[in-house]
This record gives sequence, structure tokens and C-alpha cells, in this order.
Amino acid sequence: MSQPDMEFWYSKSRQFHLLWFSFLGGMMVLGFSFHSARDFVGQVSSQLSKYGAEAFTIDLAQVALVRESIPVGLGLILAFLSPLLSICAYYMIRRSELSTLDQRNILSRSHIKAIMVITPILLFGALATALITVYCESVYKKFYILFNIYDLTHAIFKVLLLELVLLGLVFLEIKILYKIKGLLKLIAVCFLSIHINTYAIIAVDYGIVHLVTPR
Repeated sequence: MSQPDMEFWYSKSRQFHLLWFSFLGGMMVLGFSFHSARDFVGQVSSQLSKYGAEAFTIDLAQVALVRESIPVGLGLILAFLSPLLSICAYYMIRRSELSTLDQRNILSRSHIKAIMVITPILLFGALATALITVYCESVYKKFYILFNIYDLTHAIFKVLLLELVLLGLVFLEIKILYKIKGLLKLIAVCFLSIHINTYAIIAVDYGIVHLVTPR
């Protein structure tokens, strides 16, 4: 197969991944961040009115929202979307006359590059949505919450690690796709990949929490 054909299908697959990762991931991340931020402000407000423990509750809330909820939520969303989009792109690329090896390489490259491009954008959108929501809600409730650089740096570091784990699993997932035949088997692989990705994200997050938390 000629190089132009490979470039055409690579470009088409990359555009497909970027479009749907942006659209579906964006909606899910923004919705999750908005509701997490509102719940967070509600919990802090309740604790402040009940106990007046401002320093403790705000510090704890910073950890819960910025260092934990946002990064892990983003990781789980990507863990869910990645196998679904892999299956769809797999069927799209199968229409080409490329060899199986070329198809697999194109799918792997486009899928991985899309995740690498979209993840920072989704993280920025998630943090911006959460912080703006928290600021507006807290001002309305007449108290103020400020997040420090350490919290944001921790969130970025955690997302990078979760992304690396997910990218490693993508290689295995796509390799398996080209080893099996039949729609039902592909669907089974998709659901299995979602579960494996989810457990991997949770396990890595658990390890990070215990690594950075003082004993």
C-alpha cells in the first residue's frame, strides 16, 4: 500500500479520535467538574456553619477536590472512552486495503497521539470549571476558598502518571483487537478493557496517595 494511503487513513483516524475525545470527554469532564465543585462547596459550607473549623475543612477540601476528584475523575473518563473509540476506529480503518500491521500501527499512533493532545486540554477545562464554580459559589455563600500552586501541581502530576498507565494499556488493547474475530468478542474485549483501565487507574491513584501521604 502506498504512503499516501497510509497518511490518508492516519489523518482520518486521528481526526476521528480528536473529535470524539474532545466532544464526549469534554461534556463528561465539564459536567463532572461542575457537580463535584458544587458538592465540595456545599460540604465546606455545612462544616463551617456547624463547626466553624475553617482552616481544617478548606485544607481537606483542597485535597479532596483538586488533588483527588478532578484527576481521578478525568482518568476514569478516559479509561471508559478509550476502548469505545478504539472499537469504532477499528471498524473504520478495516474498510481500507491496508495490511493488518499497517492498520494496527495507524490505530495505535492516532489513538495515543489523540490522548496525549486531549488530556491536558481536558485537565485544564476540568480545573478551570471547578475553580470558577468554587469561587462563585463560595462568594455567594460569603466565604472564600483559595487553592495553592502545590494542589494544582499535584493534580497535573497525577494526571500525567494516569495517562502513562492508560497509554501502556492502549498498546495491549489494540493488539488484542487484531487477534480476534467476531462482533461479540470485540464487544467483550471492549468491556474487559474498560474494567482493566478502571482498576489500573484506581490502583495507581491508591499508590500515589499512600506514597505522598505522610505516615
